[in-house]
Amino acid sequence: MTKSELKKYFKAPIYMHEEEVPIFCYYASLSKNILVEIGAGYGSSAFLMLASSPGAHVYSIDPFTGDTMKTWRTSEKICRRNISHALNLIGMGENIKYLHLCTQTSHQVAIGWNKPIDFLYIDGDHRYEAVKQDFNDWFKHVRSEGTMLLHDSRRLKNTPENKFNRGWPGPTMLAEELKNKKDLTLIDEVYSLTIWRKK
Repeated sequence: MTKSELKKYFKAPIYMHEEEVPIFCYYASLSKNILVEIGAGYGSSAFLMLASSPGAHVYSIDPFTGDTMKTWRTSEKICRRNISHALNLIGMGENIKYLHLCTQTSHQVAIGWNKPIDFLYIDGDHRYEAVKQDFNDWFKHVRSEGTMLLHDSRRLKNTPENKFNRGWPGPTMLAEELKNKKDLTLIDEVYSLTIWRKK
C-alpha cells in the first residue's frame, strides 16, 4: 500500500512518510503471529499491520496521554473507530477482532508480557530515556529472526533540537547505539525508519 492509497481509507492524520508506508507493510506481512506497536496514535500503523498480516494478532499500546514532541492528542475511542472504518472500506472488517488496544503505558504492559513477538514497532515517547526503556522492556520478547522497526530514528545532523528532520534526537541516539549490539542487525533504512533483525 502507498501513502496515497492509505489516505483514501484512513480519514485521520497519518504520521508516516510516503517512503515508509510500503516498506512498513512489507515487513508486517512477513509476521504471521504477533505484532506489537508502541504508540497507537490515530491508528494508521495498526490498520496497516492488520491489513498486511491477516489473522495475526496486533497489540497496539498507547495510554493516550498526548504526543511528547508535538501538541496533538487522540483517544482510544477515536483510534479504534478509525481502524475499524478503514478495515471495513477494504473489505477486511472482521480483522478488527485481532486488534488488542492496550491503554496502559508500554512499561506497564511489558511487565506481564509472555508472548514471542514477530514484529515490534517502536513509535511511542520519543525522549531518549523513554525510547531506550521501550527497547529494553520489549526487545527481549522478540523472537529470533524477528523484526523491529524504530520510527523517527534517522535525524539529520545540525538540526535544531525542537525541529523534526527525518527523526527526533531520542530515537536517533538509540539507533546509533543499537548498531553496536551483537544480537541485532540493521537490515534496512527508509526515511525516518531504521529496520532491525534479531539474530
